[in-house]
Amino acid sequence: MKNLFSTIFAFFCLCTLVLCVCVSAVANIGQCTLYGSVLRLHVLANSDSEHDQGLKLLVRDGLIDVTEKLFCNCENVNEALEIAQENSALLQNTAKRVLENNGCDYDVNVVIGKENYPQKTYGSLVFPKGEYLSVRVLIGEGEGKNWWCVLFPPLCSAGIVEDEGKVLSSYGIDEGEIEKLRKKDGGIEIFGCRVKFKILELFE
Repeated sequence: MKNLFSTIFAFFCLCTLVLCVCVSAVANIGQCTLYGSVLRLHVLANSDSEHDQGLKLLVRDGLIDVTEKLFCNCENVNEALEIAQENSALLQNTAKRVLENNGCDYDVNVVIGKENYPQKTYGSLVFPKGEYLSVRVLIGEGEGKNWWCVLFPPLCSAGIVEDEGKVLSSYGIDEGEIEKLRKKDGGIEIFGCRVKFKILELFE
């Protein structure tokens, strides 16, 4: 009886492991196209002091104002990325001007490329963690709390966007891809079916 129980338990563990691997693979397949379809903004404050955090937000506002004008005629992320690269000096000067107007002489570095981002919520959408195309702006030492948003398609002003999904859709991102980003009520999705485990509900 003991051997039978051990065999059943081992089989259950094996099935669980296989399920987890399959779910992970399906999730990665579904998310991979998103990473190359958006351009994100990452602003790093000099420190966590109230003053430096305030400067970070002012720099953010200045950059969003500039990029909205730069990207207004872009039809896809490749165009937005190219324009960002061509105007990296403008982005750097914009950040420095904001700092100087507020009595600060911190250095500013702008890095455009790929960067790892944590999971982040934008209104009704949840972007998975992963490597995204990015405009990274380091203020001073860049050791303070960070600020993230999606520059293109334009979700940085998500507070005034009624439906973030419609914004992504209008720039050609697949509806199925967008649906995967929408907030769900727990559980996992396997081949289009959402499975919710009772054991998970105990910890919600």
